Amino acid sequence: MPLIFAGGVFCFPIIAPDLAENMRLSQSQLSTIVLAGIIGQYPFAALAGELVDRVGTWACSGTAAVLFATGYSLFVWTINKEIPPDAHISATGFRILVAAYGMLGLGAVFAYFSAVFSAAKEFPHHNGLAMGTSMALFGLSPLFLSLPSYLFITPAGHVNAEAYIIFTGSLTTAMTTISTFGLKQVGRGQQVVLEPPQRAEAPDEEALLLPKPLSEAERPGDPQTPSEEAPLLPKRLPEVERPGYPQTWLTLLRDRYFWWLFVTMAVMLGSSEMVLGNIASVVTSFILTTKPSQAVSNQVQLLSIANTISRLVSGPLIDILCVDPELPSRQKYSISRLAFVAVGGVILVFCHGFMGFFATSEAQVWILSLGVGVSYGLIWTVIPAIVKLAWGEPNLGRNFGMISYAPFVGTSLWTYLFAFNVERESQPDTQHCVGVKCWQMTFQACTALVAIVLLSLVGLWREWRGRV
Repeated sequence: MPLIFAGGVFCFPIIAPDLAENMRLSQSQLSTIVLAGIIGQYPFAALAGELVDRVGTWACSGTAAVLFATGYSLFVWTINKEIPPDAHISATGFRILVAAYGMLGLGAVFAYFSAVFSAAKEFPHHNGLAMGTSMALFGLSPLFLSLPSYLFITPAGHVNAEAYIIFTGSLTTAMTTISTFGLKQVGRGQQVVLEPPQRAEAPDEEALLLPKPLSEAERPGDPQTPSEEAPLLPKRLPEVERPGYPQTWLTLLRDRYFWWLFVTMAVMLGSSEMVLGNIASVVTSFILTTKPSQAVSNQVQLLSIANTISRLVSGPLIDILCVDPELPSRQKYSISRLAFVAVGGVILVFCHGFMGFFATSEAQVWILSLGVGVSYGLIWTVIPAIVKLAWGEPNLGRNFGMISYAPFVGTSLWTYLFAFNVERESQPDTQHCVGVKCWQMTFQACTALVAIVLLSLVGLWREWRGRV
């Protein structure tokens, strides 16, 4: 449940116009703040994974609650203190805003890991559905949190940043704190169910002298006719029988397939998160037929809906169409999980290409929002399963955290490229850029690089055929 409140970091486009007007923030400053929040999810992703593996998911939830409380409080305090009447925000105030928003991103990744891996461990034979549903709640978060934004509209038509952040921060911190205690109790309850206490009986002399009779499941016989006491589910292959399994961080970093997948995620997910953080600048670059706050809110909600539906649909599809190679299956046909990554890449090529070469009006931005939302949700849903099958389950949290550094790198590069092009095309007497020239070259570059990594997936599929 807390995941539906944890995505407030992606609601920055809603408050960006108010910050730009009242705090006189430039496009590069706005991009730096939202970038701190988005990439703030990744630097400690591997640490969050280790915390899940070693301590438990409740510890991640508790860490998220502390980070949310601190980040939102600092952000509101700075807005209230640093609004200048006729001058730009101070350098110190700007740095605090960046650090505070970075804490929100960091809190989001701890909340995300807590919920997703709780679901994965609770439903090991339906990982696609369990993870997809959990991720869908996270994707739904910007939509859910953006709905009350109309309550905070200012006379200028913008969302009041201070009031909206107070509302969002209070709600998110409260729900994440409650989740911490809930997950801790769930872990205790599972231990009681899985390991019920058994009454000890005093053995007699005959029981001590004679060997224990074999049960039906232990007796040699026809393996095709298991007894009622035989295990109902097939056993997975032991991890020690899988060659090349990385036991340390260093062995994973030496794996060339790790870097192959890393670059693919950096390009695809990095370009997607650039759109998530800067959709307000794309929308307001046109001469709007509606209020700026309403136009931006519409695109944020569309991104969230598309992201959510994509995760909900792709999770069960992965379970149905992709066979787990570690388990026996009677399914005659199966596709590689990399096919889902490829589909996401094709969608990105289309929507980035449309914005880079054909878009001319505000009414066409929905194509970008819809395409990026679907692709982003699809790729994030399938990646955990690919990581698990490629490098094993015992250190899944750590390995997934390490591969999650890819969007950290990609988002940083794409976002600053976007900001550079916007500021280059802005008029000298204003910080606002008007027209498709503001971002056209950025989306053209996105189209070219996504197409290149999409073609490279053919080679990775051949190397991992039958494995993922």
